[in-house]
Amino acid sequence: MAERYSLLASDSDREDVAERLRAASGEGRLLAEELEQRLELAFHARTYGELDALVVDLPAAPAPLPARRRLSLPVLAAATLALGILLSVLAAAATTGFARAHSAVAGGPPWMHARPDGFSHAGPAGLVAAIAPLVMIVFLVVVCAALGWLYSQSSGAGHSAPSA
Repeated sequence: MAERYSLLASDSDREDVAERLRAASGEGRLLAEELEQRLELAFHARTYGELDALVVDLPAAPAPLPARRRLSLPVLAAATLALGILLSVLAAAATTGFARAHSAVAGGPPWMHARPDGFSHAGPAGLVAAIAPLVMIVFLVVVCAALGWLYSQSSGAGHSAPSA
């Protein structure tokens, strides 16, 4: 079997060495002149032995970090939808419970209370009942925006093709 140093290198192998040389230059390990010389030799190298000689005095390339596992869009969408439903139920229960408790104390419909001067005004229960739907609308708009952003991230819309 042939030794590694005598095996022919591929274009991909030459590009890998060139990237390693560029990284070493960026770290200050190679001067600009050394980088140019080694890049020229790397792109003209025919064997692994010639390529290995160009990086023998450089530290080994760091091992790539394992990719973090991202939750898929359906899982995130389902979790967000479940949270939205839960918050909607809690808001409705709190609004209804507060309105009932307030109407039992003050008497009359939970959203209106008569004043001694003959005018009616909305009490705290009426305020909560008026604000709760607005809060839910804002919440649902935020959820839709978040889901749209997640979809754009997972579909690759933010990733552009590498330029040549």
